[in-house]
Amino acid sequence: LYNPVERPDASFCATYLGGNKEDWDALNQGELISGTRAAWDQLNALLSLDMANHTNYQRLLGNNPDGTRNPAYEVLLNVPSLVDYMILNFYVGNTDWPGRNWWVGRNRDDGDGFQFYPWDTETALRDLNTNVTSANSAVARPYAALRANARFRMLFADHVHRHFFNGGALYVNPDRPAWDPEHP
Repeated sequence: LYNPVERPDASFCATYLGGNKEDWDALNQGELISGTRAAWDQLNALLSLDMANHTNYQRLLGNNPDGTRNPAYEVLLNVPSLVDYMILNFYVGNTDWPGRNWWVGRNRDDGDGFQFYPWDTETALRDLNTNVTSANSAVARPYAALRANARFRMLFADHVHRHFFNGGALYVNPDRPAWDPEHP
């Protein structure tokens, strides 16, 4: 059995998202692989603030309260990446997560905040009735905190709509619900 996969470390991040690998922070299951963990620790510290408060939410994004960029703040979180990552793990019912099997990466050189990467999801779709939507620890901690924010919830809903309807990546045609490898 072969499982050819790439490790989403600093080299991976630089190759696919740009920049120099020396400028990337990469963590696997909370363990530092490349760079520093200062921004990850800062992100987690800020998550203890009330994320229903729009000012606190914008701070994670490196913005002023009005949403304009504040160069004095680091961009700590790539919210679209987090949302898609969470939707994927919810959809596949990943039971070997969130405490294990995750990677994050962030370009320290004016990047877009932490990107989220699924990893080692061999438990995916084992039981189609598995519900992991209450995940709130480890890599799911940002999601758990941000659920309090109305803008985050709307962004999450928009991504669900994009992926599950109108031919999105996770759309199932009700007229042909069975998998057809000839027409995936």
